[in-house]
Amino acid sequence: MTNELARGLLSILVQEAAPDASVRVELSGELDVATRPALTRALQPIIARGCRRLVLDLGALQFVDGHGLGALLDAARALARQDGVVVLHDVPHLLDVLLDATATRPLFEVEDADRL
Repeated sequence: MTNELARGLLSILVQEAAPDASVRVELSGELDVATRPALTRALQPIIARGCRRLVLDLGALQFVDGHGLGALLDAARALARQDGVVVLHDVPHLLDVLLDATATRPLFEVEDADRL
């Protein structure tokens, strides 16, 4: 199943193979204070269904701020409570800096763009 949501300056493309399989979500645009609620709303039902591996493809993000990182952290914590993991794929430079500056990188699996 594929589902695409566009909220403001953030586009969210959800690709699900099966309810128990990993879910891939492609984000493009800006992930910030204005778009955080849209991402949270898009991820809540995925997490609620028991997803154990959420792959977020971030290669097309043009901007990420601390609020955007907060949304990613919320998802990581929610999945950790159900023994799952959030995988950050193709992390943009600004988010890479934020992960290091906030010492939150260990809460995620981080993949290079070459892996998918």
